[in-house]
Amino acid sequence: MKKVLLLACALFIMGGAEAAKKTKQKKQAKKIVATKVEAKPLVRNSGMRLCDAPSPQPAWFLELPKGFRFPENFQQPAAYKLVTTIDTAFNAFLNGIPYDKSQRKISLPVFINNTLVCKEFNVSRTTTMDSDLQAKYPELLSFKAFADDNSLNSARIDCDGINTRIMITYDTKVYYITSVVFNTINYYACYAKDDSNFIKDKFER
Repeated sequence: MKKVLLLACALFIMGGAEAAKKTKQKKQAKKIVATKVEAKPLVRNSGMRLCDAPSPQPAWFLELPKGFRFPENFQQPAAYKLVTTIDTAFNAFLNGIPYDKSQRKISLPVFINNTLVCKEFNVSRTTTMDSDLQAKYPELLSFKAFADDNSLNSARIDCDGINTRIMITYDTKVYYITSVVFNTINYYACYAKDDSNFIKDKFER
């Protein structure tokens, strides 16, 4: 009788240990699943949606980064706005623009009268070097763009693989969109050529 009781107790203890082990394994599996679900990619653009660009170009976003500072070698405008776009998509869009007679459209945020205004242009890629050099330096890209209603309203886009500089002529005035990096994020500074910080006094040359 004692042997039967001892055997029953042993089986009970073993069963409890096995159940506890399975419960622990289930909890660990749930924890792993929960961890996988929580691993979400960071949102790149936190600003207000500004220009809804024609596909496949991504939109532009108005940004107000706290503590923003221009790089030391950058001539800072007195009045400007900062924007961002989805860099990988924008670079892919630019690389997909064909040479001459392109039907592609590009939307650009232009800083007119201290206000960002979205303007649309027809854009095409331009040749700046021979094919051998272009193959050697594929990151060097140049584009020209013109407004549908007035070809005098135009833009020039130049990329070197690190920086992008856009010069826009609109209603006889010149505006810039220039890439700058702050806290590892690529911003685009929008400002006017006639900014007060760039106007020289009469005695200056």
